[in-house]
Amino acid sequence: MDYSKEHDINGKRYRINEQHRRGNPKKSQWTVKEHDELGIFSYSLENNWLSLCQYYSYGLLIRDNEKEKLGESVDKQDLYIAKFICNQNLWHGYPCGDKSEDLEKISDNTLQEWKTYFPKKEITKMLKGRKI
Repeated sequence: MDYSKEHDINGKRYRINEQHRRGNPKKSQWTVKEHDELGIFSYSLENNWLSLCQYYSYGLLIRDNEKEKLGESVDKQDLYIAKFICNQNLWHGYPCGDKSEDLEKISDNTLQEWKTYFPKKEITKMLKGRKI
């Protein structure tokens, strides 16, 4: 995989970040294929799962109307949410959900749409910006 390659996803520039692919012990790691990462980002944009400031987007891997694991935390906790960040008009993403600061930017509208995929208790935690 060429990690310097930029992808055009729905008119946004996106680069796969190798820190979240090559086993960096200090970073969460994707467990899905690169094309799935790109698809999750695209789906997050199509559904307008952006933060109010528009510099963050959040995504899920949905198959058969169920959320699926997309990565693991540093302590090997299963992660089901992707956080995408725009820095100088270039986006990258990583699996998240194990740290409160990763979830503080999710919009209320996005969480309302996610009620299908998460138990009420987890939605309530995310609404308060707390880890799940």
